[in-house]
Amino acid sequence: MHPIDVVVIGGGICGLTAAHRLHKAGLSTTLVEREPYLGGKIQTRNHEGFMLELGPNTMHSRGQALMDLCQELNLPLEPTAPLAKKRYLYLNEKLTALPTDPLSFLASPVLPIGAKLRMMQEPWLRSHPVSNDETVADFTRRRLGEKALDNLMAPFLSGVYAGDPETLSLQAVFPKLAHWEQRSGSIVKGLMASRKDNKRTGRKPKYQLLSLDGGMQRLIQGLSESIPNNQIRLGVSVQRIERVHDTYHVQLEHGETLLARAILLATPAKTTAQLLFGLVPDASPALEAIPYATLTVVHMGLPHTQIRHPLDGFGFLAPKQSGLDLLGSIWSSSLFPNRAPQGQALLTCMLGGATRPDIVDWEDEKLTDVTLRDLALSFGQPKESLQPTMVQVSRYFEAIPQYTVGHLDRVRHIEGALRQSPGLFATGNYLKGVSLNDCVTHANETAADLLNYLIPPDSSGEMILQQRRSSFTEISE
Repeated sequence: MHPIDVVVIGGGICGLTAAHRLHKAGLSTTLVEREPYLGGKIQTRNHEGFMLELGPNTMHSRGQALMDLCQELNLPLEPTAPLAKKRYLYLNEKLTALPTDPLSFLASPVLPIGAKLRMMQEPWLRSHPVSNDETVADFTRRRLGEKALDNLMAPFLSGVYAGDPETLSLQAVFPKLAHWEQRSGSIVKGLMASRKDNKRTGRKPKYQLLSLDGGMQRLIQGLSESIPNNQIRLGVSVQRIERVHDTYHVQLEHGETLLARAILLATPAKTTAQLLFGLVPDASPALEAIPYATLTVVHMGLPHTQIRHPLDGFGFLAPKQSGLDLLGSIWSSSLFPNRAPQGQALLTCMLGGATRPDIVDWEDEKLTDVTLRDLALSFGQPKESLQPTMVQVSRYFEAIPQYTVGHLDRVRHIEGALRQSPGLFATGNYLKGVSLNDCVTHANETAADLLNYLIPPDSSGEMILQQRRSSFTEISE
């Protein structure tokens, strides 16, 4: 049996994007996914007239790799309503709109006057020398103060990473902030310099929040339809990977073995560690050291007439000290009016995260009760006044990888270990970014590296390589 070019293991956004690129470049490719469906956490479900996003709810227009992919697949973009620019914070037992410019920040109650004065000192503070790593919490305290950490940075991180600023690495999570301090001696000065650079070069497109017509799962459908059905294997687990001379043997459950010239692992960190244990054992400890936050999502449908808030924004975030169990809530039907039946509101509520891993084990009844309580508190009304027409609970025991202190060193170690076994590649959101655009970008780059490995750009392969590379759409952008 002759080996195929590539076996891609994992059918989430990273694996699908890479398989799409490799197939389009002319390589024989087989994608293996242990679940009976593709897309990983990117799932859109229609339930009782509501359109629920079980994973990412939106993407943004500055994610160039993702925008290029959507255009390539002819996927219709759906912009959010203009009110999506408005966001709330639950502070002092009520929802407070976040400021959108320096003047509104000065008048906003999101920080007490002392904390604002502390933040305004930032451009004149001494910069910190370059160090191996620093937590987001330590950096924020040092540059902006404790209140800025509690009321602004920590809620933001809970909304994006479901993470804890006391453990997340600044250099891994916010490399721009670290760069601005080192380049300009200040976040503010660095931001101003960056804006000048962007204005001069015209590099930064307009920022807009988007979804896809029909939900985010349209992205998964578009990618899967670009790959022949006979190249996708669903509901099949990989038991073991071995390298025999220059060929990889991928042992599947039930005894089947696939032969391949190269392997691309697009599985979560711990699964990748297990698959590499006997093949590249040096990579496994670093992979296993990458923690994941749990997350619980409660979708709730409520009649508009019961809600004493206009829901005129993206939603709200709740600081840890606010007293709410909710991390926050996205007002999905305000962003996209077609997500709920007429007269109904769809609220997507998040609980748990790195600071509350116990919540994922709560019973549905308790989760529903706590969500109703916290929504009522945020809207300033009695809990009994909210009677949901729809409740759907989703639990993720490994929701979002956490880039804790030392993450960049772990990634470098993993990449170095993989080079010990030529033809072995890895991609995933546990490496260099958790956003959809980060995933697509890294999958594109990894697919390009794999193509270079199989067809090196020497005199004999240069023409073929260029032909195949031309079918990639800005693969390294």
